[in-house]
Amino acid sequence: MSNDDIEQQFDLNNATTDFSALTIVLVNTDDTLHFDKSDPSSEEILRLRKDRQDNINFTHSLENYLSENENTNLSNIQLLQIKIELLKRLRESSYEECTQEYQGTSFSKLLKKNVEQFNAEFENPTYKSTDIYDVSYIKEMDDIYELLDELKKRVHDKYQSKLLEIAIPEILKDEIFSKELKVKSSFVKKIRKKNGFCSDYYCIETSDGRKIELQAQSKKRFEDSKNGPSDHSLLPNKEIDISRFFEPTNSNLTQDDFNYFTNFLNNIPIATRNYLFNTPDSDLSPIDKRTKRKLKIAIENIKLKDDIDKTLPIFAEYVSPKLMTVSSHHTRFNTSVAGYNKKSLLSGFNEVLLKHDTTTCLSQILLDKLETLVPSDKNQVSKNGISKRAKARFYKKADSHDER
Repeated sequence: MSNDDIEQQFDLNNATTDFSALTIVLVNTDDTLHFDKSDPSSEEILRLRKDRQDNINFTHSLENYLSENENTNLSNIQLLQIKIELLKRLRESSYEECTQEYQGTSFSKLLKKNVEQFNAEFENPTYKSTDIYDVSYIKEMDDIYELLDELKKRVHDKYQSKLLEIAIPEILKDEIFSKELKVKSSFVKKIRKKNGFCSDYYCIETSDGRKIELQAQSKKRFEDSKNGPSDHSLLPNKEIDISRFFEPTNSNLTQDDFNYFTNFLNNIPIATRNYLFNTPDSDLSPIDKRTKRKLKIAIENIKLKDDIDKTLPIFAEYVSPKLMTVSSHHTRFNTSVAGYNKKSLLSGFNEVLLKHDTTTCLSQILLDKLETLVPSDKNQVSKNGISKRAKARFYKKADSHDER
């Protein structure tokens, strides 16, 4: 299989362009951060910090209220009032561009819908069961708890994003970048997509002309991009169709059934399969037992194609990023040595195949096969920089001793 063959059979134009060279994620924020209240540029960040604390207090208060009324059947008006307040806060905690980030719609639309329901209920109250175990009441409470959980996830989002917007440009202006590292930096764009993906992009240009993409995100937006509504693997052309490496074990299997099995396996995390296969049926729920049976049937009905030994290594080498981790290592020889580890081909290929930030059952079949095919030197982690430098020093020292 040549590179031309790969490009003809697989659309890779957008599948391999989403490996950020550098991503900064703000996880925690210190409440002792000081902002000059007299500075007009601090006005928005101070407002966001106040809104964040207000939402934290509100979520705690609502949780206590719901707990105290756990055995009380709240009226339709009370339920709608709670949902409206939650949706108002969620709308303010998000961005107007994110029109499909929650259950495929926006908080503004959900708010409008619930306000209309509230007005109708206020004018003409409907009958409501007094049973707290009534299915409709349980569903209403489920909606409230889901919205409450969503708000708790977002309390830090806008505040963190604003902090990054302020801090990153200042950091990149530091002399360590311009004078020591000799790099240039520039702001590229601010992304706010309808599915909830939000990020600020910068470009770092090295002295040799290389351009490195820097992406800055809040913790919430980063997690959503890995395993949430803005997961890149859900977008068109962002996922490689690996079903082409498989074929039915039974010639009587229809194409629709084959597609069903491969899609099913490509949506089940390998960790789920391992759990189900290692757990006795007696300890599994009815849903889990059904999933376990479907997994076994799906695995029995597909197999790797006969030419896999030739095609897979070439394909994996072509699409996989060359991954490397770098860390600081202080040794008695040198206080400023960087240790670097080159990741294996398997690691790079796995990165390409990740879906919802996890390895699927179908991907794992390919990874297991690739492990048996690639040369050992392509599947081993290289020695780090310290080992190489130490070895060089040893030979240099030995040569000097011989000369004497």
